[in-house]
Amino acid sequence: MGVEPMSDDTVTLTVNGADYAGWKTARVQIGLEQLARAFEVSVTEQWPGSDAPRIKPGDLCVIKIGADVICTGYVFAAPVEYDASGINRMINGRSKTADLVDSSADYKTGQFKGLTVDVIAAQMAGAYGLTVSSQVAVGAPLADHQIQQGESVFESLDRLANARQILITDDASGNVVLASAGSAGNAVDGLELGVNIHSALAGFDYAEVYSVYTVKGQKSGSDDLWGSAAASALGSASDGTVTRRRELIVRQSGQADVNTCQQRAAYEQQVRSAKAGEIRYKLVGWRQSDGSLWQVNQTVNVKDAIMGVDTSLLISEVIFSLDESGQFTELAVLHPGAFATEPDVVAKRKKKSGGNVSWVD
Repeated sequence: MGVEPMSDDTVTLTVNGADYAGWKTARVQIGLEQLARAFEVSVTEQWPGSDAPRIKPGDLCVIKIGADVICTGYVFAAPVEYDASGINRMINGRSKTADLVDSSADYKTGQFKGLTVDVIAAQMAGAYGLTVSSQVAVGAPLADHQIQQGESVFESLDRLANARQILITDDASGNVVLASAGSAGNAVDGLELGVNIHSALAGFDYAEVYSVYTVKGQKSGSDDLWGSAAASALGSASDGTVTRRRELIVRQSGQADVNTCQQRAAYEQQVRSAKAGEIRYKLVGWRQSDGSLWQVNQTVNVKDAIMGVDTSLLISEVIFSLDESGQFTELAVLHPGAFATEPDVVAKRKKKSGGNVSWVD
């Protein structure tokens, strides 16, 4: 495969100053829950072999759709497979921020005092040559943030961001972005059954949703707080959509008062209910009516009588794909409440690295 000229929506991988196009399949996954977006492109060549791209793991690369950059990062794998009919070459890569996901946190003394979230994040990301931008107000300086033994840079940044109710993600240039649910604005187009929806998939799995959430915790006693008030803090929240009794009791770690337990209970109810309502939509093409690509973390109006939805939802994931069937965009949408940040967070959010998501038509 050689270097080919670009067309309007050609998927192009730029490596070592050369633009490689003509890919037969392509997939780019961008998610609000993954710090590092990921891509995969492949091409099949017939025998005899043609000019093979000089692409190897570790190469800095940029992937574009037409003139729009959608991922800047590194090649992580370049597998090759062949048989009697030809050669299949594949390039897998991830955003520059993948190094923050994979690498252990280790920065000077490991302790930051009296600094704002963006400043601390900039210092940690800066050690990897990355910058930090913010779509939201970062709040007052934190008294203290300390790296925990064994955690990754991303895990430490995620804890840090949670302290100020902030989400952490990446951008097309491979840098870190501090955000909140919906801070990227509104999509130009809506999603409407019979207009632009090609197909849809929703599990509507409410196995992890409960009628009552009870959170129990405790706090060390003091001159102002003692006895039962310190020994047993309690908070609760209910979900009226669950009509039978289903109770979940959660133990809040650390120093927990009544307010913390109440906030945790509300968090559990809100996030579990929102995530159960996720819908995945598949659209033909990659662009909206104004020519812009679909974008993660934007709100979008959804009107779908089959799914029973007529409201504004959050785009939590965007997948651009190309195969023999054409160009498609897959959008995961759900209630913004799914991205509430946990008060006095103890549990780490599940880290996503950009793995494949199966689609059922």
